[in-house]
Amino acid sequence: MNLTKQHLELPLLHRNGRTGVTAPHMASPRVLARVAVLLAAGLMLAACSSSPSLNQSVARKDVNRLYSSVLSTSSHQPLSQKVADIQDGKELSPLLGHLLSSEASAGVATQVHAVTFPSSSTCKKTVGATPCAKVVYTVLLGGKPVLKDFTGYAVQVDNHWLLAKASLCNLLTLYNGGSAPKGC
Repeated sequence: MNLTKQHLELPLLHRNGRTGVTAPHMASPRVLARVAVLLAAGLMLAACSSSPSLNQSVARKDVNRLYSSVLSTSSHQPLSQKVADIQDGKELSPLLGHLLSSEASAGVATQVHAVTFPSSSTCKKTVGATPCAKVVYTVLLGGKPVLKDFTGYAVQVDNHWLLAKASLCNLLTLYNGGSAPKGC
């Protein structure tokens, strides 16, 4: 559909040479309907984006750093900071403290392969918050992959990226032999 300026004219007052101002000129109902459809489509597309103000390059770096610090024992990040970087982290604090102090977690690191930004509807359905980031990563133990190309999520809360609770619970469930630990 090729709309010209003439097709998009809204009610304007036109001057005629003798009397000054004449009645308003209205675009045809067909043209107005086309404009309404275009505006509605534009609003729907805007509503579907994960976050119009999200700087994906910066967010990608933040999420990568988040996964590398929270899920790695080699980051030397204190437990209190790890808990603060997890969605609803206070609920999981005792479990996380126990896990991080165990010998089994020594030498654990993560390697992020990809960070993408799903639609708002996908984020709400998957992790209950928007915007979110989908993260594909590998868990390493002593530098060797033990869980390859695992998928997790991060959510943005008050302009701060947090590890999605569901993602941590998935890892803890695996660690716990397939049984979801209390708090998940």
